[in-house]
Amino acid sequence: MRVCPKCGTVNKNERVTCAECQSYIGAVEMTGDSSYVKQSVEAVAKKTQRKNLIHMILFIVIYLSLGACMIPACLAAHGNLNRLLILLPFFIPCGVLFFFPYDRVYRVILRKRGKPDRYLSESWTIFFRVLAWLSLVVMYVQFYDNLARV
Repeated sequence: MRVCPKCGTVNKNERVTCAECQSYIGAVEMTGDSSYVKQSVEAVAKKTQRKNLIHMILFIVIYLSLGACMIPACLAAHGNLNRLLILLPFFIPCGVLFFFPYDRVYRVILRKRGKPDRYLSESWTIFFRVLAWLSLVVMYVQFYDNLARV
């Protein structure tokens, strides 16, 4: 069954327009079956969790590979890790930007202000992830600049 978003009339699945007000219903079927709704919500949650896990694993691999490349290169070029310690301030914000729970903090702030609980928009999450990737690129550039000074 499809529910009209304008007047709330329940229509048959084969109808594209509402029988009552003749407005466009939409292509998404609305079923009264709670198990269907629960199943679709769980599928979206799994997909989001899988996507976040892939992003996290990729970021950790690149983050650790950078560290694994920097230590031997600094030891070979300079004989000590002093130049690497100079780059340490870039490591911390990069990891914090990626792994900080923005969504949870946003919901806590909304609750404290007495506003309705809602999730942080996907565009803000993408913005913070892009910022983390850019800081990782800055780390790579600083690393190569550091090695070029030998």
